[in-house]
Amino acid sequence: MSRSRIGSLGRRLSYWLALQSLAGLVVVCAAVYGATHLGFQARQSEQLVQKQVQLRHLLAESSHDGDVATLKHKLDDFFIGHPDMALALTR
Repeated sequence: MSRSRIGSLGRRLSYWLALQSLAGLVVVCAAVYGATHLGFQARQSEQLVQKQVQLRHLLAESSHDGDVATLKHKLDDFFIGHPDMALALTR
């Protein structure tokens, strides 16, 4: 057997170390991605629930008053700063 086909011990150990390092890096990156994804998803769900509670409070408050103009003004105030949110009211 020729020496170039088998390779030196140092070369094989280097390849093995590189492969293990790559596998470890992939595992760590996947764990960080998963934790970040779950954290953002939980935060987004919590914020949506808070917005829902606020909107229900506004709607319940306006149903006692019965004034549509006041409700429209409060909803306009609520949606300032939230360009990605929308609300459709139906009867």
